[in-house]
Amino acid sequence: MKKNYVTKVLLLSFMMISSAFVHSQVVLYTQDFEGPDFDTYQLYNSGNTAVGFAVNGSDYITRATIASLSAGLGNTVTGFTGNVIAFEDHDGAGFFGQHHIDTDAINITGASGITLKIRLSAARGSDGVRYESGDFLQVQVSIDGSGYTTVINTGGSSATNNYYEDVGMDGINVDANDVILDQTSREITRTIAGSGSSMIVRVLFDSQGPQEEMLFDDIVVEAAMVLSVEETNLENSVELYPNPTSGNVTIKNSGIALQQAIITDINGRTVGTHSLSGVSQDKELSLNLRAGVYFVKLISDTASTTKKLVVR
Repeated sequence: MKKNYVTKVLLLSFMMISSAFVHSQVVLYTQDFEGPDFDTYQLYNSGNTAVGFAVNGSDYITRATIASLSAGLGNTVTGFTGNVIAFEDHDGAGFFGQHHIDTDAINITGASGITLKIRLSAARGSDGVRYESGDFLQVQVSIDGSGYTTVINTGGSSATNNYYEDVGMDGINVDANDVILDQTSREITRTIAGSGSSMIVRVLFDSQGPQEEMLFDDIVVEAAMVLSVEETNLENSVELYPNPTSGNVTIKNSGIALQQAIITDINGRTVGTHSLSGVSQDKELSLNLRAGVYFVKLISDTASTTKKLVVR
């Protein structure tokens, strides 16, 4: 009985921690295409000129509901709500070459653990076998004006005429790294490496053949944590040296006035408190700690940051 009780308590604790983690995500940007056209995004042609949506019969790049598109999709598409961005044989609607949708610049200052989500569907699906290697959709990101990096790659295969997510990011080879995308929409999530102050998400695509519809919706950018400007400045201005240490440690400071340093062990117990009295230069702390891992919380007038310290 006692064993079962302990197991239940541990399971409950794990679920609470997991739930807290899941709900701690900070939404930095979301676009569900329910607002006005081009409210925080823009469609561009192959010459990088902003253009509007257009429809010519069954050929289009458009923002529309699944219900309004259903007559031409070939299959019943599921998993979307409201408007989606849809494209099919778009040269027939005056869109020649690759096109892309760019988001407005997203503020990622102080953000860490950034993830990107998008919901995709290849409407003809595995039983429509309409897709070719020229049909593709890629999601790319640019941080602080850098070149665009592809983080999600999807495309058709002329060998099978199915449409795939390139999970292994090694090209559409119709192997174990390629998963079929069909009429059941699927949310794809990627972790974004790097940091900076702004990020643009680009959805790059092309479809020049008939009955090769592709749909996407619900672009979401989240972060596990976002530091304030003050916290970011403090984080970047101080460090501990040497680390690991076998004796005292010096707070190397680039000019932030610090008020206090609080040292805790891995169990969260405070094992040392040091008054810094507004010092903005390097400061040595006298330690009397056993070997182990500790956390040093450095506090200024407007922010705080925590650094891991290893004592040998």
